[in-house]
Amino acid sequence: MTRKRSLIIWLSLLSCFIWLFFPTGHEEVVIVVPQSATSGSIVLPPPPPPPPPPPPKPSWTTVSRSLRVPDPAATRDLVASYADMVDRYLNATDLSIPRYVVYQKIGGFGNRMMGLASAWLCAMLTNRALVVEGWPELHEVFSMPGSTAAWDQVPAEHRQRLASTAHSSIDRYFWFPDETFREGLGLELSTKDINEIYREPVLYWNSNCPIYRFMMRNMFYRQRLEQIFGPLHIYDQLTADVQSDPNALTPFDVFGFFLRNFLKPRPKYAEQWDTQVKKWRGPENNKLVGFQIRVGSLMIGGRPGVAFGSDTHNFFNENDIQHFWGCGKNVSASTTGTRYYLATDSDVIQAQARDIFGDDLVTAEGQIIHVDRTSNLDGTIKVAADSYYLSQADEIIMTAGSTFGGVASARAARQPLVIHRESTGCVLADLFTSPLLKYHASPAVSW
Repeated sequence: MTRKRSLIIWLSLLSCFIWLFFPTGHEEVVIVVPQSATSGSIVLPPPPPPPPPPPPKPSWTTVSRSLRVPDPAATRDLVASYADMVDRYLNATDLSIPRYVVYQKIGGFGNRMMGLASAWLCAMLTNRALVVEGWPELHEVFSMPGSTAAWDQVPAEHRQRLASTAHSSIDRYFWFPDETFREGLGLELSTKDINEIYREPVLYWNSNCPIYRFMMRNMFYRQRLEQIFGPLHIYDQLTADVQSDPNALTPFDVFGFFLRNFLKPRPKYAEQWDTQVKKWRGPENNKLVGFQIRVGSLMIGGRPGVAFGSDTHNFFNENDIQHFWGCGKNVSASTTGTRYYLATDSDVIQAQARDIFGDDLVTAEGQIIHVDRTSNLDGTIKVAADSYYLSQADEIIMTAGSTFGGVASARAARQPLVIHRESTGCVLADLFTSPLLKYHASPAVSW
């Protein structure tokens, strides 16, 4: 016992010597193991609490930033003040006061909406009234603030006077403005006083380009832009990265704001369409998945030279179409009672979808048609209904490069899943960080 005690003492002295002359530079860690007062057995500490559950996985439509939603009361005041301005112009006795942006339709439904949104933003920034020429069906289906939005309903004396004066025009059909435009007029619209560029009382807008992406960067109109969209950080459109600035105003914000607040379906149609959506969802409020499939004139198994769709190219081949159906089934795999809405320019695709989804497939009534191929009101109602129904879907699966699906996504403030030609599946598009509605693919979802 004495020998054991001596060994313990020598080991203790040696430990002190090492500690004094060879410091480690770290704090000493002492582990105390309690012992039971009665039995002398070791008492283990309680186990650590379980780790918190992982955060929920993002939904299919979650992206890196949220939609800019201005204060609703401020938006109502903005719409009301704009409507008052339009009415003052239309009732003015001094014909030197009214100033107009006259939109002239060009392209299909999606292209027209982008052109109209651009003309609207120009009107808002320059204190002009936006009117639409040559598209009476638009006014039958949609309402715009002010007593009129049709150029042919502007008082005759106004039109006569304005027709006799010089006017300006923007003519651009390309959906993606080329380098000449971006470095010329696009640069001017994003940096200068637009009223100084276009001094005439009438500015004719004959373009389907998303030119709003230039005007929304114009520091000259910062105060006005903040009145419309709320506080924002404006940056140089040509050099800035939208994704690095979550407070930035994006083209998707601008387009969606216009569609939701300045181009609403008339109550007659809004009530009819909302009732139909509720009927499709049923009392269980079932999920609604929307397909937008643009094929073009060379339809799969269809008739060449058909009166709708592109005359120059075909969007998809047979294998591409299968990705739509697979994507739709995947996003609804965890739910029961899902309904599938289809908007397409092909009766062949519609028949194929009916074979796959049966009674779960729903469509809008009416003939398949393109608005740029007809002036028929029923055709315009069908196209507008297709766009509205798509915007009400929980998931939008659309054709990459087709602006029609982009309109529905912007109205719904929802990121769509897109199918590219000769793709391997569907991908989540991020329209917030896109410089245009260019459907940049995110790796978040892929099949």
